[in-house]
Amino acid sequence: MKFNYKTLCALLPFLACCNVEAQQKKQLTPEEYGLWHTLSTGVLSHTGKWVTYSMLYPNGRDTLFLENTVAGLKQHFPFGTDGKFSPSDEWFAHIQHDTVKLQNLHSGSKYAYDGFSRMGFLANGGYLYAYNPAAGNLLLVNLKNKGVAMQKNVQEFLPDDSGNRAAIITGKNSLPTVKWIDLKGSAKWQTISTTGNGNYSSLVWNASGESLAFQQQTGEIIASVPSFEVWLAKGFPNKITIKSLQPNHPNFPSGHYIPESGLYISKDGNSVFFDVAPIPQKTPETPDTKKSTVEIWHNKEKQLPPSPYDSVYFAQKNKWSAWLTNTNTVRVLETTDLPEVLLTGDDKHALLFNPDTYKPHYVYNGDYIDLYILDLATGEIKLVATKVANEYARTIVSPSGKYVAYFKEQHWWLYDIAKSISMNITQNVDVPWYNIEFDRPREKGPYGCAGFTLDDSHIFLYDQFDTWMFTPKGKGTRLTKGRETNTTWRLHQAGAGKAARNVKNDFTTRNWSLKTGFVLKGVSKDDLSETISHYSVKSGVHNVWHGEAQVDDVRYSNDWKTFVVTHHRFDSSPAMWLCEPSGKQKQLAQANKQQSKYNWGKSELISYTALGKSLKGVLVWPANYEAGKKYPMIVNIYERKAHLLHEYTPPSLSTDEGMNVTNFSHEGYFVLLPDIIYAPNDIAQSSLACVTAAVNVVLEKGVINPQGLGLVGHSFGGFETALMVSYTDMFSAAIAGSMISDPVGYYLTLDGWGDSNMWRFEEYQMRINKPYYSQEFQDHSPIMRAKFINTPLLIWMGDKDCNVPWWESMKLNNALWRLNKKHAYLIYRGDDHVLYNPENRKDIYLRSLHWFDVHLKGKPAQDWAK
Repeated sequence: MKFNYKTLCALLPFLACCNVEAQQKKQLTPEEYGLWHTLSTGVLSHTGKWVTYSMLYPNGRDTLFLENTVAGLKQHFPFGTDGKFSPSDEWFAHIQHDTVKLQNLHSGSKYAYDGFSRMGFLANGGYLYAYNPAAGNLLLVNLKNKGVAMQKNVQEFLPDDSGNRAAIITGKNSLPTVKWIDLKGSAKWQTISTTGNGNYSSLVWNASGESLAFQQQTGEIIASVPSFEVWLAKGFPNKITIKSLQPNHPNFPSGHYIPESGLYISKDGNSVFFDVAPIPQKTPETPDTKKSTVEIWHNKEKQLPPSPYDSVYFAQKNKWSAWLTNTNTVRVLETTDLPEVLLTGDDKHALLFNPDTYKPHYVYNGDYIDLYILDLATGEIKLVATKVANEYARTIVSPSGKYVAYFKEQHWWLYDIAKSISMNITQNVDVPWYNIEFDRPREKGPYGCAGFTLDDSHIFLYDQFDTWMFTPKGKGTRLTKGRETNTTWRLHQAGAGKAARNVKNDFTTRNWSLKTGFVLKGVSKDDLSETISHYSVKSGVHNVWHGEAQVDDVRYSNDWKTFVVTHHRFDSSPAMWLCEPSGKQKQLAQANKQQSKYNWGKSELISYTALGKSLKGVLVWPANYEAGKKYPMIVNIYERKAHLLHEYTPPSLSTDEGMNVTNFSHEGYFVLLPDIIYAPNDIAQSSLACVTAAVNVVLEKGVINPQGLGLVGHSFGGFETALMVSYTDMFSAAIAGSMISDPVGYYLTLDGWGDSNMWRFEEYQMRINKPYYSQEFQDHSPIMRAKFINTPLLIWMGDKDCNVPWWESMKLNNALWRLNKKHAYLIYRGDDHVLYNPENRKDIYLRSLHWFDVHLKGKPAQDWAK
C-alpha cells in the first residue's frame, strides 16, 4: 500500500478535532444532581438463568427489570416492585400499581390479579399467594391449572416454611375463625377453632409446620387492657389436636395475665413461648394514698440512673414465659435474678444472665455478665461461665442446641450443654484471636465468630487475616491464606442460612453448610482490592471475582455455577456482573450511565507514618483537575477512613452531615480521608499527629494550596475537629457538627435516652479513663481551650439530638462569642444527631460549601457567614 503523506496532512486537523470532541466532557452542576439514581440488586433465580434488579429514582419513578442471564433478553416494568421467582424458575411475579403480575418464563403466558399489595410463591412451588391485609382479601393461585381460590375477611395469613400448608384468621365482618389448608392434599380450608367469645391473633407455625399457635381475646383485665389465652394445635397435617392455656392454670404466675404478644413455638412443636404481664393495680386516690413523686438516687446504686432491673421495675414489666404442653407446665423464664433470656438452637434450653452483675462498670473496667443455662424440661439451672464481656457477638448459641460459644481471656471457649463442661478450643493455635488494633479503654474483643455449621459439627472463627473452621474438640483448619498475602478473609452473608430468633447482642448467628459450601470475601490490606470466592470441602477456595472495587452484594444459583456480583468504585457507579467459576464475566446492568458524559474525580490511596505506625488515607481529586494548578483541600475526619477508598457517593444536595465527597470534588476541592489511631487518654495529640502526617504527605505532591486547608467532622469527628483547631492554626476554616464541647459536663450528664455518658469515656470512643477532674479532661475540652481557637469555625447541631445534647454545641458557641472569635452557629430545630428533615439536609450542605468557599477560595461571604 502506498503511503500518501499529503492526504494524511490534510486529514490531521479533522482527526484532531474529532478526538478532542470525543474526549470532551461536561462539568457537572448541582442542577443535574437529580439525574442520579440507585441500582438495587433483586433476586437471582434458583437456576441462575434469570435475575431481577431495580433502578430507584429520586422522583419515585422506579423501574423493575427482569433479565435472562443466558440470552440477555430484558423486560422492564415501570413502578414494578417485589420481583420473585417460583422455586422451579418456571414463574416470575411482581407487583405493579397494586396488581400482582404473574408470568410463565417458559411459555410467556401472563396473568394479572388486581387489588393486592403483597404476594409470594409458597416454598413447595405449587402456589402463588396474593394478599391485601387492608381489604382482607387473600388469593391462592394453583400454578398447575391456574385455578384461583379467594378468601375474604382475612385478618392474618401465614404459610409454613415448607409451603405445604397455611393458616388464616377470618372474622373481620363475621364469626372469628382460625382455618388451615393442606396444599399437598385436599387444598380446602378447614376450621381449627371458631367462637364468638373473642378475636384471634398472633398466628405462628413451628419450623416443621406440624404445630400452629395463636391467641384469642378472652376479655379485659381493666378498661382498655385486653387479656388473652394461648392456643396450640399439633399434629398437622393428619392427627390434629388442640389445647389452650389460660391464666387459671395451676402454676400460672399469680397476679399476671396474658397480653397480646408475639408467640414462638419450639422446633419440636411442643412448647409455646409467650409474655405474661402483671395485672394493673388501680388504687383510688385519697388523701391517705397520695404519694410524693420523688425518685431516690444514692451512692449505693450500681449505675446512673438506677438500674431498670431493680425489683420494682421488674415487677411491672412483661416476662417471657414457656408453656410446655407435654407436661402442661408453665415456666416464667425471666426472673429478677436472671432477667435476660435467650433460647438455645434446639429450644430445649435457655441461656440466662443478669446485666447488673458486674456494675458499676468502672469497678470492673467493662460490661460483663455471668452465663447460666436453664433446662426447660426440669427447671435446673447451671453456671456456664463467669465474667464474659456483655458485648456484640461475644456469646453465641449453636443452631442445633449442643453448644454455647463465648470469648474469654483472649480465646474462644465451647460449653457442651449435655456434658456441662467448657473447653478452650483455640488455645493450641498460635495466632491472636483478639483485635490487636483495638484502642479503646476496655478489654480487647475478638475478630469474630461467623457461626456454626447447621449440625454443630464445626464453628467458624476469625483471626486478623483468616477464616478458621474448628471442631468442638479444638481441631482447627485454616480455610484461607490471608496472612501470607496481607488479606482479610471473612464469610459473606450471601451463603448463610437463616439466623435463629431472639437475637440479643448477636448471641445467635447464621449457620453454614459444608455440603454446598459458602461465599468468602477477601479485602487486601495493601490496596483494598476485593475478592469473592466460593469455598467447598471438595474444591477448597475458588475465586469467582476480583477487582479494585467495593462489593455491594453477591447472589448465587443453587448449583453454585452462576454468581451475580454487584460492585462499585469511587468513579464508577454500582454495576451488576454475571460471574462464572470459569472466569467468564458479563455486565448485566449499571446505574447512572449518564456519568460518562461528565468530568469525574478519582480516589487515591496514600500512606504515611504517625505514632510509630504505618497508616493509610484516601485522597479524592477534583473532577476538573488541571495540572499545574493548586487547589484547596478539605480534611474529613472520624477515626479510620481509608476503607472508603472505593466508596461511590452519588452527587446530591441532600446530606445528613453536610459533607458529600463527590460534590466537593466537582466544586474544585481535594478531599482527604485519613486514618487516625489513638494513644491512651490522648485523643488531642494523637489525632493531630495523624492528620498532620497525612496532610504533609499530600502537600508534598505540590497540588494543594497550603493556605487553603479545611477541616470537617461530625459527632466524634466534630469533637475531634473542635479540639484540633484549638491545637493548630493549620486550617483556614473548620466545621464541627453534633459534637461534644465540654467533656466534664457531658461525662456527668445523661444522654437523650436517660443513660449516663460515663461509659463513653471509660469504655468507648472518648478514650479517657482518668478522673473527670484530671488534666486529661481539661486538655480535651474545646470550651476550656476556646481561647486558642483562631480558625473560623462553623458549628451546627439538631436540637432534638439524643446522642449529644444541643447545649454541648451551644457552650462552644457562647465561649467563642464571648471571646469574639470568628465563628457561626447553626441550630436545626426539631432535628436529630443526623439530620432527617429534607430542607435541613440541603441547608447544611449548602452552608458547609459556602463556609469553605469563603475561607478557602476567597469568595464573597453571605451575611450569615461574615
